[in-house]
Amino acid sequence: MESWDACKEDLPPLTDREPLVIALDGAVSGDSFGLAGLTRHPLRREDVAVRLVREWIPRGAPLDFPAIQAEIAAIVRAWYTVVIVYDPYQL
Repeated sequence: MESWDACKEDLPPLTDREPLVIALDGAVSGDSFGLAGLTRHPLRREDVAVRLVREWIPRGAPLDFPAIQAEIAAIVRAWYTVVIVYDPYQL
């Protein structure tokens, strides 16, 4: 976690004109379900910037997939999402 935390930097707010790639890592009940929204870095165009992060954690019961799908759909509507990538296992 120290290495990850060392990469954190203040970025200008994400705009609805920046192409966003959403990466999903699904889970059902024994692991967390994660979303990362990535853009090109606003200052260093050859770098990637993590702009959105969301984690759903099962709390003794399977995850609520309709609620997760609704939240992902809201993110897609709010930002200029160009692609969603994912591992099809558990999604």
